[in-house]
Amino acid sequence: MNLFLDTNIFLRYFSKDNEEMYRQSEMLFLRVGESKLQLATSTIVLTEIIFTLKSFYKRTHEEIVRHLNGILDIRNFILIEKTNFLPAYQLYKKSNKKISDCLIVTQIPEHYSLCSFDTRLEKLIGKRRFIHPASVVV
Repeated sequence: MNLFLDTNIFLRYFSKDNEEMYRQSEMLFLRVGESKLQLATSTIVLTEIIFTLKSFYKRTHEEIVRHLNGILDIRNFILIEKTNFLPAYQLYKKSNKKISDCLIVTQIPEHYSLCSFDTRLEKLIGKRRFIHPASVVV
């Protein structure tokens, strides 16, 4: 299974502020270790993680670097760096969702599903390409 992980998957894992979401995130990462999942994310997601850990969770620079290093060290992990603003902007105009969410959705490769706790993103990417973490770890 090919999954593109949204920002909230990583944040729930790092913050442990919601026990159930933390457990589901942890199970996702364990399944990667068993080579059952191929994971991807993007530089936009990493930027959101850094910003949120610093501004909302008040994490130190060292903690943030440690978390990002942990992400970048995941086996079978793809980091998508390319963005295409115009399709994202068209989606933004049509949906009135956050521009960062629109950018993220337009970065996801065709053969990947968006894995997120934010079910509102299903409307951006479509039901067929959205998956909640609970559906993966059962």
